[in-house]
Amino acid sequence: MKKSFTKLLSLVLIILLSCHNYVLSCATLTVDQFSWSLHPNLPVNDFVKGNLGIIEPSFARIYLVIAYRYLTQNPLNNNEINQSVKLINDRLSATSFYSFDITKMNYYKDWLKERALVLKPNKNTNIQAYAYLTDFNYITICNIQADAFNKATNTLKNLISKYGTKAPCVIDWVKNQDIVFKNDGTSQNTKIPKPLTKSNDSYLINERNYQIACANFYATNYETAYNDFNKLADTKYYRDKALAKYLAIRTLIRQGTVKTKDQFNTDFLENAQAQILKIKDNPEYINYKKALNDLNNFILDRLDPESRLRQLDQELIKNITYDSLEEYISVYDIVTNYDPSNSDKNNTQPIIPNLGSMSEWIQVYQSKNSYTSNYTKQKYNKTKSIEWLVNLSQHLATSDKEFSIIIDRFNKLDISNKAYLTLAYKVSQYFIEAKQYDKAINLLETLLKIKNLDLSSTNMYLALRVQLAKTLDQFLKYGISTEVGSWGGFTDEVPDDYLNLSFSLRTKKPKPDFIPMAQGFINSYFSLDMLKKLENTKYNLPSHENLARMIFLRSALLNKMVYVTESASELAKIDNSYKNLYLNFLKCKEPETKKFLMAYIMLNDSSFVPYLTTGSTNYNPYWWGTYDLKNLHMPDYNTDDGYYCYPNKVDYPPYIKPLCLSQEDLTQASLEIKALNSAKPASVYLPEIVVNFAKTHKNYPLVPQALHLSVRCTHLGQRCHDGSQLSKEAFQLLHRNYPNNIWTKKTPYYY
Repeated sequence: MKKSFTKLLSLVLIILLSCHNYVLSCATLTVDQFSWSLHPNLPVNDFVKGNLGIIEPSFARIYLVIAYRYLTQNPLNNNEINQSVKLINDRLSATSFYSFDITKMNYYKDWLKERALVLKPNKNTNIQAYAYLTDFNYITICNIQADAFNKATNTLKNLISKYGTKAPCVIDWVKNQDIVFKNDGTSQNTKIPKPLTKSNDSYLINERNYQIACANFYATNYETAYNDFNKLADTKYYRDKALAKYLAIRTLIRQGTVKTKDQFNTDFLENAQAQILKIKDNPEYINYKKALNDLNNFILDRLDPESRLRQLDQELIKNITYDSLEEYISVYDIVTNYDPSNSDKNNTQPIIPNLGSMSEWIQVYQSKNSYTSNYTKQKYNKTKSIEWLVNLSQHLATSDKEFSIIIDRFNKLDISNKAYLTLAYKVSQYFIEAKQYDKAINLLETLLKIKNLDLSSTNMYLALRVQLAKTLDQFLKYGISTEVGSWGGFTDEVPDDYLNLSFSLRTKKPKPDFIPMAQGFINSYFSLDMLKKLENTKYNLPSHENLARMIFLRSALLNKMVYVTESASELAKIDNSYKNLYLNFLKCKEPETKKFLMAYIMLNDSSFVPYLTTGSTNYNPYWWGTYDLKNLHMPDYNTDDGYYCYPNKVDYPPYIKPLCLSQEDLTQASLEIKALNSAKPASVYLPEIVVNFAKTHKNYPLVPQALHLSVRCTHLGQRCHDGSQLSKEAFQLLHRNYPNNIWTKKTPYYY
């Protein structure tokens, strides 16, 4: 069973990796992004230091906390910067499923090193630090934490110091510690050390009882573990009584949060809180004061999260620490009922009042409620603060008369103001939509000349500037940049060095390419004539080969063989893999044979699609389908079609049709797109040409292979009735006319 699953997983990965990165003919593994929507430019150091760039409402709340501090003229000090950067990097690296590897942790290595002094490594040294709670939808928890390994290491050092490495009692203790660390919360692996009955050594007895308590804890036998730890805390001569009491309280909390069908059990948490308050100021627990305080906050986060959020809101405005920032994000999610799988629900939640000034600002900034605009106007009119001006800019439509408030205040801002770049992005959109193109151009030119402007913000400005390009040269100047990274599905947006996976699509560093906005214009608004002008430009075009294939295919579907020939000539120069096929096509003079060779080329190369794709990701689509042909338009986020290629919305701001195209260009492109929308998919178009040619050119040497490739195309390309009929016809021609041909033997089925 395990081997079968492994093979299935490998097959799924191969299929995913073979899919291209723009239009979804099949599942997508990664999508190239030129601007970030969930976080600022990476690495985050510059942002945390105050180089905010464009602050998107879709940013995770951790970044909005930092942005709020700067917008309110309350910059982070060096310690706050270091704490924030560490937390953010920890969270980013944890977004991938490979992130936790206990074998790389120093505390684990220290334990194994000390253990090796007593026993040789064996299968018992393989530790599963996470517990799999199979009764709770396969939720996992970090069961065995760093302190547990450190405690075991120090205890073993004491035992060796007292008894030596060869002592039976030390060897026995190590074997039982292996048993302790084997418990992962599943019943089949539950194994508890037995009490030490044949010894009068109180030290060894207490250490064994501690092992038993820990084993029950890791096995999620929390009631038993709670009693075990309390007994140790009451043991007269036990040297770690404070630790035992602390762990008893932790066990109560685990019982109230893990062993419950609800989110948490109030009774257990209130009991734990009462015990914390009873001992936290006791000098005997001085070493655990911070840990007890953290546990108390953990309980408050669940029993009274709104009150705790208000406290954290005030704390973070004064001082950011790793723990307080991490806790704030967690409690914020609890209070606002955050659902990571439903962004629309999160963004339309009602605003919860009285959670603190920063929390209120973040809630409103991310909200998409219909009443938020008036709410924000009232806040700005009351405060006149720059942070609420930024908030207002997100909730006023550029067509709103009151947008003049944004313009007037923006015109008085210095470019060094932390709000400037965010407001400038909205003001640029206003100028474009108001057809004040010169003002928009002047502002965007100023923005694009800013030194140290982050790449994500640069690309967002370029997506506006390329719309205003008045010539093809300007279009190329502003329509080409470098991607920032990839969207990996779910909530992942990471640069290449975070995608450190063995099956990563990345083989080389990203090269300059058309930004999505320019790419969308090329796909949606460029006629064949304009595409040819683009191809013949003096610029060293990115995606040159993809562009030539796109022109070749579109020309074929539109039956413009002159352009097919011109593109073939271009492809013969740049596509070494199929150079000879193009040269043979170019030599051919007979129209019917030429059309057959055109189809033969595309049957050999399955990467022909009628749109331009980003060239930095390896992909291998199985030709074009009806779905691709019907979606040769810019994404529309007001319809379901807006999600046809999972584009990043930040990469596609509101737009006008490119100024570099005349009305004639746009009309011609519209007619061609309409014709392409109704064209046939590859699995029908290509086999149909081959089958018709094969009926009249039986002796042409490439026919048997072309018939074989036609059957293959109907299998791997879009499945449809016409394609199935052509597959059968191609199969029958192949087997009837060429029974002993090698391509016939390679084609045993047509279905």
